Amino acid sequence: MQHPGWRSAALQAAAERLSERLPRLVVERFSVPFGPHLFASDGFHPNGRAHALWGEEIAALALPFMQAPQ
Repeated sequence: MQHPGWRSAALQAAAERLSERLPRLVVERFSVPFGPHLFASDGFHPNGRAHALWGEEIAALALPFMQAPQ
């Protein structure tokens, strides 16, 4: 059986290759390894903790763009 993180690693690699062609594309990379502890019981979908981490990290990336210019 393959490690459940292989799909997310493949998707991340594809997104990073795409970002090389699209300079305005921002590709978020999790600050923690996306291991089995972040997958739902089906071994494919992210679990609630993964979604929470993802939301926190995307918010941190977006926040500077949302602040009013000074």
